Amino acid sequence: HTTGARALGGTASLAFYMKTTQAGSANAWTAPGPFGRDQSGGADDVFWGWLDNTGRITLSVGNTGTGNPGVRSTNPVNDGNWHHVVMTRDAASGAQTIYVDGVKTSSTGLTGAKGLGNKFSLLGQIQGNADFFRGTLAEVRVYGRVLNDTDVASLRAQTIIGDAGVGGGPKLVRGQV
Repeated sequence: HTTGARALGGTASLAFYMKTTQAGSANAWTAPGPFGRDQSGGADDVFWGWLDNTGRITLSVGNTGTGNPGVRSTNPVNDGNWHHVVMTRDAASGAQTIYVDGVKTSSTGLTGAKGLGNKFSLLGQIQGNADFFRGTLAEVRVYGRVLNDTDVASLRAQTIIGDAGVGGGPKLVRGQV
């Protein structure tokens, strides 16, 4: 959806449930992840949830490094259990936050709109990366604003009605947005 794709380049929040046992990569541009845009040879990247080589999930903007590390979950998420994940980014201030099962971690990254030279169009793979997310995603939501602690707690407390993909084995997620 064009609106969701535009929102994720600027100030936005992405919320979902995930379940995986997949190992990731030490580099965002080769890592699997639910959503993002790698601009080959450029620094206009936005990685909404790449899995690193320790099983943690990271939100990063631009090329990561000293002074721009991104924000990473405290604990691994690749243990085969369901995890509620919310990532937020304020494009004006560079504030980035990730919540995993209610545990909040924050940092400051690059400012400004990113990733818009090549529109976001994939769910289940970071565009430009060869690897894709192998696991299950449920209740994926995109917001054109930064969710606060109360918003995140409310989302996490909501009852999921119907089959949210919680039953059965891992499913290949590779959809079009």
